Amino acid sequence: MKRWIWIVVSVAVLGVLIGWRLHVNKMAAATTVAGQSRKGPATVGVSPATRRDITKSFEATTNIESPQTVKLTPKLSDQIDFLQVHEGDPVTAGQVLVKLDQSELIAQFRQKSATLAEAKARLAQAKVTQNQVNVGIGTGIRQQEAGLINAQADDNQTRQNYAAQIAAADAAVTDAQGRVDNAKASQASAQAAIRSAEANLGDATTKLARLESLYRQNFIAAQDVDDQRAAVSVQKSAVDAAQAQLNAAKAAIASAIAQRDAAQHQADIARTSGKANIDAADARLAQAKASLENARASVAQKPAYVANLQALAADVMAAAGDLANTKAQLDQTVLSAPMNGFVTARYMDPGAMASPGNPILALQSTRQVWANIPVPEEQIRYVHDGMPATVTVDSFPGMKFAGKIIQLNPAADPLSRQFTVRVELDNPQNLLKTGMFGRASFITQKLTNVITVPIEAIQSSDDGGSYVWVVTSQSTVQKKPVKIGLSDDQGMQILAGLDAGDKVVTLYTGKLKDGAIVRVGGKGKHAGAGKQDDAAPLAGGKHSKGAQKHAPAAGEKD
Repeated sequence: MKRWIWIVVSVAVLGVLIGWRLHVNKMAAATTVAGQSRKGPATVGVSPATRRDITKSFEATTNIESPQTVKLTPKLSDQIDFLQVHEGDPVTAGQVLVKLDQSELIAQFRQKSATLAEAKARLAQAKVTQNQVNVGIGTGIRQQEAGLINAQADDNQTRQNYAAQIAAADAAVTDAQGRVDNAKASQASAQAAIRSAEANLGDATTKLARLESLYRQNFIAAQDVDDQRAAVSVQKSAVDAAQAQLNAAKAAIASAIAQRDAAQHQADIARTSGKANIDAADARLAQAKASLENARASVAQKPAYVANLQALAADVMAAAGDLANTKAQLDQTVLSAPMNGFVTARYMDPGAMASPGNPILALQSTRQVWANIPVPEEQIRYVHDGMPATVTVDSFPGMKFAGKIIQLNPAADPLSRQFTVRVELDNPQNLLKTGMFGRASFITQKLTNVITVPIEAIQSSDDGGSYVWVVTSQSTVQKKPVKIGLSDDQGMQILAGLDAGDKVVTLYTGKLKDGAIVRVGGKGKHAGAGKQDDAAPLAGGKHSKGAQKHAPAAGEKD
């Protein structure tokens, strides 16, 4: 029994010794691994510098407002006879909404209509009487005016006829003189032709005499003599023809002179006759003018009738104005909707006494609505008319209403230093109601195809600049100063210092030194620890102080 107990105790002790040894070995191994980890390269997470678009937008709270709010207020004091619309009822432009009691005004309208009719009757009777008195005078004046017109026309026609006749006669004389000149020129040409023909005949005769002498001496043939005799005969015919032309030219001269003298005689007759006709027409015109002046002198009695007519016409105008005023008051008892919209308030009921200055109904137009946005002065320079905007309201989660900026107040609120920007939204289904709370946003800046890196890659240097750690192809890190620009929720714009594709450190373990070998372990936000030699490590996934200077302004969103 004792031996069995001893064996059990021995085994237990041996088990304890083996367990302790295993624990010691495990602790030694862990210590060795930790030492090796501290002496190895730092592990970093990287992201490439990429090209993409950066969009900055501004967001602010807003309330939905109606662009047109009208309160229907009467211009007269009277009892309400008709009022059937209530809050929430739709109305259309021109729809009759309110009617006041019209009984008294209708009676006044009928009475003043009768007064106007009576004034018009008196004026018409006065016009008939005056026409009867003035008809003879008017007829005589019109007759004399017609006679004057005819006399004037006759005088003008006579002068025109005289001018035409003289021009025709002078033209005839000129034409006849031209024919005389042409005939004389023909005579001179015929005389020159005779002289030429006679000279040619003399030459031909002389030549014939020489040829006959030579023939008698047997020096030429008889045919030569005959040919020359024929030539002499031809020249004699030419002389006769030229003489005939001369005679014809002389006859033409005589005829042309006779025609010229006749034309001149006719011109003289036309001048004498035309002047006599003009004198007679002038006399008839003077007589017509005198007759018209005599007829006009008989209208001296007309001013009295004219003054009476003017007074009666003034009575008609006064009665018409009085009637129009009553008609206007009668129209003012009916209140119609000035636009399409909805009734938003009803202040009175039928039977109540309406009076000027006290509204009966309030109307609002909601076909289009407004969203007024306060914009701080550092953002207003990016805003202009026509910019697209988006509005969301709490009543319709997930829905976005598109609109555009239509007004921008050029003056800031003196207390808040903010500018009011108005966005117009189409509301065809009347989903948006006046007073709804919402949020409006619009894009203020947009950059295209720019180099960006994650915000956590940006570090701040002691001199106020910014830099990043870049992993080279040799797995070393290099500190590169950069110039940063705009940022959004995906990263920061790099204006200078990096190229697209450069791998920048976004998280790390251990310490980083320029030129140190690193091991790329993954991407994401910085998870760890210690302080670097040249810059504090990233913490909590936020970029450094240098990058924070370029974070979006208050009210902006990425």
